[in-house]
Amino acid sequence: MLKKSFLSVIILGFGVLCLNAQNSGDQVRYEKKAKDILAQASSKIKSYTSIKIDFTYEMENKEQKINETMQGSLVSKGEKFNMEIGGQRFISDGTTLWTYMKEMNEVQINLVANSEEDLNPTALISSFETDYRCKWIKNETYQGKQLDIIDMVPNESKAFFKIRIAVDSQSKQLVYSTAYDRNGGTYTYRIKKFLSNVAVNEADFSFDPKKHAGIEIIDLR
Repeated sequence: MLKKSFLSVIILGFGVLCLNAQNSGDQVRYEKKAKDILAQASSKIKSYTSIKIDFTYEMENKEQKINETMQGSLVSKGEKFNMEIGGQRFISDGTTLWTYMKEMNEVQINLVANSEEDLNPTALISSFETDYRCKWIKNETYQGKQLDIIDMVPNESKAFFKIRIAVDSQSKQLVYSTAYDRNGGTYTYRIKKFLSNVAVNEADFSFDPKKHAGIEIIDLR
């Protein structure tokens, strides 16, 4: 199954950095800077009634010689989303997650709370206060934009030990995010097009198996 990046996530040695006075001061300052930027980005996302994103999804593992790129799209309203990528569709009403594989005519049903996959790329920013430790890393120029680069480490063990996000320094919008797994793999979302306050159909945030004749249902709840 397609692994996450958005949507469900700092260097592993972050917690054991040299604790001399100068480094400790820098650490506190960079943590505060990251939180301030993410708070602004989170506030901006929450101000939208809905968003629509076209993105590129990249999977890479040099050891395993994996380098794949896929195009995808996402419509999101609060915690609800509908995302299509790589021949799969991920649908959530905020509580239930349906993973529909068209070629196999199969749908897997799970609870969002039980999923290790942060499939909504923008939800990551909104969860920084409770789920992650954050640190500002550097400024970067990317496609003519000035970005703030921030590393996020989950407070609890997850499939990904670090997520690096890039936020537009002016607009405070997410530009890309890269998740790092423990086997040398990276999973990157790069946002190509971002629209806010788009019209959405509530029916798009649930999946009706009755509309798919002969579908195999795997209920993992």
